[in-house]
Amino acid sequence: MGKYSLPAEIRAMRPQHTMVKAISGGYYVYEYACEKCPDGKWRNRMGRCVGKIDLARELVPNAGSLRNEEVSALDFGKWAVALANSKKTLAMLR
Repeated sequence: MGKYSLPAEIRAMRPQHTMVKAISGGYYVYEYACEKCPDGKWRNRMGRCVGKIDLARELVPNAGSLRNEEVSALDFGKWAVALANSKKTLAMLR
């Protein structure tokens, strides 16, 4: 493992479209994207810090949320309950 490489357990917790930086003993998660510039070259763009990786609790997000974050089973369960409770309203809108 090189000086700047991350442990395998940290890499496994990294969400899609993000990059992890080791800073002062902590692992911080940043938004990350490749974009095409007007001159035709591709460049990497790093965005804002979206959270920190804690080995005990995995990803600890900041007050904001991650874009393109995968839906967890808990989030899906909440969504399913909300959808079931709003079927009548959706039918009226359609």
